[in-house]
Amino acid sequence: MNVSVAAASSALGATLLARLLLKAIPGRWMGVLIGFAAGVLLAVALLGALPEALEDSSAAGNIPTVMLIGLLALFGIEAALRLGSAHHEEEGGLERGVSARVMMGSSLHHFADGALIATTFAASPGLGWGVALAVLAHEVPHKAGDLSVLVRAGNTPRRAVAIACISALGALPGAWLGALALELAKQAVPYCLALASASFLYITLSDLLPAMRREKSRRIQASQFVALLIGIGMIGGLEALAHA
Repeated sequence: MNVSVAAASSALGATLLARLLLKAIPGRWMGVLIGFAAGVLLAVALLGALPEALEDSSAAGNIPTVMLIGLLALFGIEAALRLGSAHHEEEGGLERGVSARVMMGSSLHHFADGALIATTFAASPGLGWGVALAVLAHEVPHKAGDLSVLVRAGNTPRRAVAIACISALGALPGAWLGALALELAKQAVPYCLALASASFLYITLSDLLPAMRREKSRRIQASQFVALLIGIGMIGGLEALAHA
């Protein structure tokens, strides 16, 4: 029970805190958050999820293959969605299909977080709650990036929060799997992290960076680049603290 509460509180708490953070940001800065989101997702993928996936020596050799399969699968899913919809639209330079990709990547990441929380609870409840709190703090900037992307993709703020909360619930099956089958959960974590990393890279490279390049104002472009660096620095700093 404690494992489920910790996993859900961590994931949903990060989403709600991120929403409060974005609510405090003036509307004129929302476009700059595309740069911040790109920096956060790149850093989560390359400085967070991928290194953690590679730490498992038994899975490390398969991680590049899993990421390649994930990237190809995302491309195939997107192509199928394009063919299946005659009313495909773009809003704010970001395709509506990005919502599904954000949800998929975040769900996989939360699944891995849930399994990680469960494995630490098995060692010590105190350690488990500590990891849950660390995950919450780590996820706030990531969730802020997700929410800004979802809003720019045409979702209302309320719908964006709902999508983010649904993806956050991916932590629960990860926690349940971790509690029921500790060894199996440990084996699944690196592959979930690899797929999440592939998803975040795909979103950044196919949606966010092209949207930034389409921006015509040099001032906003410069602000987006600075925001990108801030996003990378924030996640990089949190990762450094987590492994200190």
